[in-house]
Amino acid sequence: MPPTPLQRTASDYPTDYWNDSCNESELTYAMENGAVGATSNPVIVGTVMKQEYDTWAPRVREIAAEHPTWTDQQVTWQVIEEMAVRGWKMLEPVWQANHGQKGRLSIQIDPTLNRSAERMIEQARHFDTLAPNVQIKFPAVKTGIEAMEAVTEEGVSINATVSFTVSQALAVGEAIERALQRREAAGEDTTRPNMVLGSNVQVVWEKFCRYWDVEPRYVPVTKGRYTVTPEDALARVDENTIGVIAILGTTYTGEFEPIE
Repeated sequence: MPPTPLQRTASDYPTDYWNDSCNESELTYAMENGAVGATSNPVIVGTVMKQEYDTWAPRVREIAAEHPTWTDQQVTWQVIEEMAVRGWKMLEPVWQANHGQKGRLSIQIDPTLNRSAERMIEQARHFDTLAPNVQIKFPAVKTGIEAMEAVTEEGVSINATVSFTVSQALAVGEAIERALQRREAAGEDTTRPNMVLGSNVQVVWEKFCRYWDVEPRYVPVTKGRYTVTPEDALARVDENTIGVIAILGTTYTGEFEPIE
C-alpha cells in the first residue's frame, strides 16, 4: 500500500506534526500516519466525552461515587487527567524512541487559575508527576509566563497557548531562556537539540537554529572538498540530533552531497 499524504509529510519532509485531540481512535490513526505528539484542553476533552460517551460516562459516575465530597469541577479535572494519562501511555514508545525529544501530550492548566502564577505552578507540579512525557500548556499572559519560567527552571516541559502576538511569543522565549540559564548555572541538565550542518549551508538553516535555540554542529569545508561526507556527519550525531542538513548543489561548486 502506498504511503498516505500524512506519512509522506512525516517521512519525506522536515516536519513533525501532532494530533489536536486525545480521542483514542484519532490518536491511533494519527500515530500510524506519523504523528509524534498530541494535545488536550477542556474543550477537546468535552468533545471526546461526546465521542467516547460509553467509555467515559460510566467512569464519571465511578469517580463521583469514589469521591462523594468532590465538586463537579474536581470530578471534571480527574477525567481530564485520566484522558491525558491514556494519551501519554499511547505516545510513550515515541518518547522513548526519540530520547524524550518527541512523543509528548500537552495538558492545559486550568483556565480559571490564570490570575495566579502560584496556583498555576502548583497544578503544573502535580501534572508533571503523572507521566514522564507530560508537557504542560500555560496561557501566554503575564502570570502564565511567570509560571512557565518558574517550572522550566525546575525541569518541567512546557508550551504556551492563547498566544496571538509577536510580543507574547518573544516574552515566552525570553522567560524560558532565563530559566534555562539559571538551570545551567546550577549544573542542571539543559540538553539542547542539535543539527549537523556543513559550513556551506544556506543561511536559512542558521536562522532556524538561532530562532529555535538548536545547537548547530558545523562540518567545515576545506580546499578541494566542498561537501559533507557521511563520516563527517556521523561523527557529530548523537541522541539529541534532530537532523542532518544536506545540500543538493552547493553554492561553491554545484556538487550534490552524497545522499543515498
